[in-house]
Amino acid sequence: MENITTTDEKHWRLKFLDALRLSGIVTRAAEVAGIHRDTAYFERQRDPIFAQEWAAALDRGVDMLEDVAKHRAFEGSDTLLIFLLKAHRPQKYRDTLRTVTLNLNPDDLQNLSDDDLERLDQQLKAAR
Repeated sequence: MENITTTDEKHWRLKFLDALRLSGIVTRAAEVAGIHRDTAYFERQRDPIFAQEWAAALDRGVDMLEDVAKHRAFEGSDTLLIFLLKAHRPQKYRDTLRTVTLNLNPDDLQNLSDDDLERLDQQLKAAR
């Protein structure tokens, strides 16, 4: 079934998508477009093309936020700089967490020799 979109509907949709791209806030975008936010949600559910345009508008908005964050990071925000480095170079800047699983019950620990305990200690230190 083909979606039929009137000229008025296209007009508010363009306004809505532009405002959504700039603000990322559905209520604000609906106000700019002169519609109720429920209308926008209904149309998104009804029309898959509009749903794709909506997602693209939000994605473009995030791109713009990222541009602002990069600008602020270069101007001296260490926190933003850290977040951006972690996002774009996670292999180098991500927080690392290593877990070691020991399949031992307390009774087994009592039966370990001093050499076994020393080897276990070395393995745990190497895992850090």
